[in-house]
Amino acid sequence: MTPEQFQRVKTLVRQALERAPGEREAFLDSSCDDREVRAEVELLLRHRTSDGAVANVLRVAGEALGAAAGSRIGPYRLSRLLGEGGMGEVWLAEQQEPVERRVALKVIKAGMDTGEVVARFEAERQALAVMDHSAIARVYEAGETPRGRPYFVMEYVSGPPITKYCDRERLTIPERLELFVQVCEGVQHAHRRAILHRDLKPSNVLVATEGGRPAPKIIDFGLAKATTRRLTERTLQTQLGQVLGTPAYMSPEQLALGGEDVDTRTDVYSLGVLLYELLTGVLPFDAGELRRSDFDELRRRIREHEPPRPSSRLRQLGDAAREIAGRRGSEALAVTRTLRGELDWITIKALEKDRERRYGSAAELAQDIRRFLAHQPVLAAPPGVGYRARKFVRRNRLAVIAAGAVAVAVLAGFAGTAVGLVRALRAEQEARREALTASEVTEFMVGLFGVKGFRAPEQGDPTARELLERGAERIESELAAEPEVRTRLMHTMGRAYTGLGLLEEGERFYRAALDERRARLGDDHPETLAVVRDLGFFHWAFGPLDRAETLLEQAVEGYGRSVGVEHPETLRAMSDLANLYLRVGRMVEAEQLHRRVLATQRRVLGEDHPDTLESVLSLGAVFRDLGRYEEAERMCRLALEGQLRVLGDEHFATTSTKMSLARALRDLGRLEEAEPLLQQALDGFIRASGERQKPALKARLHLGELRRKQGRPAEAETLVRRVVEHWRSDLGTDHPDTLHAEYYLGLALGDLGRHDEAEPLLRSAFEGRRAVIGPGHPGTVRARDSLAALYAAMRMPERAADVLGDGPTPAR
Repeated sequence: MTPEQFQRVKTLVRQALERAPGEREAFLDSSCDDREVRAEVELLLRHRTSDGAVANVLRVAGEALGAAAGSRIGPYRLSRLLGEGGMGEVWLAEQQEPVERRVALKVIKAGMDTGEVVARFEAERQALAVMDHSAIARVYEAGETPRGRPYFVMEYVSGPPITKYCDRERLTIPERLELFVQVCEGVQHAHRRAILHRDLKPSNVLVATEGGRPAPKIIDFGLAKATTRRLTERTLQTQLGQVLGTPAYMSPEQLALGGEDVDTRTDVYSLGVLLYELLTGVLPFDAGELRRSDFDELRRRIREHEPPRPSSRLRQLGDAAREIAGRRGSEALAVTRTLRGELDWITIKALEKDRERRYGSAAELAQDIRRFLAHQPVLAAPPGVGYRARKFVRRNRLAVIAAGAVAVAVLAGFAGTAVGLVRALRAEQEARREALTASEVTEFMVGLFGVKGFRAPEQGDPTARELLERGAERIESELAAEPEVRTRLMHTMGRAYTGLGLLEEGERFYRAALDERRARLGDDHPETLAVVRDLGFFHWAFGPLDRAETLLEQAVEGYGRSVGVEHPETLRAMSDLANLYLRVGRMVEAEQLHRRVLATQRRVLGEDHPDTLESVLSLGAVFRDLGRYEEAERMCRLALEGQLRVLGDEHFATTSTKMSLARALRDLGRLEEAEPLLQQALDGFIRASGERQKPALKARLHLGELRRKQGRPAEAETLVRRVVEHWRSDLGTDHPDTLHAEYYLGLALGDLGRHDEAEPLLRSAFEGRRAVIGPGHPGTVRARDSLAALYAAMRMPERAADVLGDGPTPAR
């Protein structure tokens, strides 16, 4: 209300009180056409005292109208009302002394100074007072008006809400993320001061300009909650059933009755909603539906419904997506590609219903955003198939029963096969990229195939291979006019077919993708080199190894020319090549190249970067194959300590390192130390990708060999035989992993005295290794020595001598 309006109110109140009560309404009808003034006059007339004294009414008027423009509170002259909430008003004010500056003054509303409201007001004031961060509006002073109403003075932020600022300035996705990281840092600062905000939303994150650069400022800690300290001596409690906050931005636990079981992760959820809006221009849930819902329905939606991934939501917006993308300085298809994958994962992880699966802090969320911006692997990854299936059944229990268990089983089985096997293919060498591969394959199956349901059981359910073939046909028929999408999906199809063990089809799609990328982008473009590297890894796994070497060398040289010899992609390709050298027995070259990569990563990426830790582990593998078991153990422990710090105990790479350390301890004869690590690795791999995937089978294989060395060969046989059967079926009898498993099975049978069964297995392992990885490889030599020892136990010294004379001893 302006000063003029306030004066008009006082005049009309006086004049109205001079008339009889029955004449006042007609008087106001003829004298006042300002609806706001009329409403205030009527309010004051209802408050008039029994004797009708004008002075008392005007005193009530002064209190009821609160502050007015032009009035003063202490040394501050109020200029204009910036906003008001349920308990207070925020005014732009001018401070004259001891410094001249514009400030924001927040004062409690007259008539709202109940005990609970005053307690919340003081809590906000105290929360702001204990914080000092550039992304949080600062508090300058606090006091009380002559009428005893609390107020505090804080930094005036002249900018708009963060979403409006980003749209107005047409900030790109990376620019929005840079701004968002600063917001996360401010929230983390509050959390370190034991303060939860509990009402993070765009209108409470304003953007000012400082030094020509945008500077976000978090305001309005009116719902702040202290986690370890008292914010006020007054009683402040939430009544049962009272919900505080803005529902669209509230975490599921915040919407529980009482809403008191909250911690820092409730602010992480709100940050996730804000991030979603910054990326897509819309909320995770339809705002119109939320507004139309009653409270119980609103709670149910937010607590039970899974939001679509940002990239999927943008696609669903149709024509509106073009306008949204334009405000991000790009086109809809380009924005969707940017969001797909890592930004999808980061956002959905922040929005997890189960807070145990959310980022543990705003700092963790900010760190993953920084990883994305630096083109580094992010820690967020898509939820596992089993988790998604459980969530689906929980949400749709009756529908699942009605539809029948067959369809659910087919869906879960397909997803488990397609995603799990692709994850397993690259698990040991590229734990980070496997999650990207799995997500791309899933996106392709759902988006490109358009699978909305399944045929009735009696008609036969589609297999994973049928779905892949269906997708391959659609690539050929529908994507001729979109070469970039077509090539990306052909690359993905190569991974998918390979993950299913369909090697001929997998190689065909890899080569088709490589030909198209070379033709469109050239030999040294990073996207071309990504296919070269994947095809090299394909031959690393399935042969021939000389072709793998040629491709990986091309990848190293191409990355070096296009992005530089110290770029993370170049270093990853060099690490692949070093692992190939290790596989073919070129131990000296493998060690030299791994040491070179590790030294560069430590200098460029830092000691705790996931790629650096992976290289530490790879160097440990070289030491193990060289028989330098103490050095292998030291490197494995160094890698594990770093991964536990950076990635956490449940991460796939951490689990892989536990298995490597267990193997080193087993080779050192420290079997009791190795056993719990191997069991943890096996359990972790089963949780991550299922019992039949390669990581879990490898852990089972090494646990079997540990049992044999513990003098329990019968248990060893049971464990290892299962692995042999799976790998003979999935990989073929000549695959190095199959030969390795047969070797361990032969050792177990030999210890059981079943020499006739052991002999063909050990002979096959020796001959297969000699043919595939060469006679000088340490693995070949171990197989040779074990076969000779078996012949000696069978009293066949001539055969033992023949075997021992059949290959050289390895160079150490």
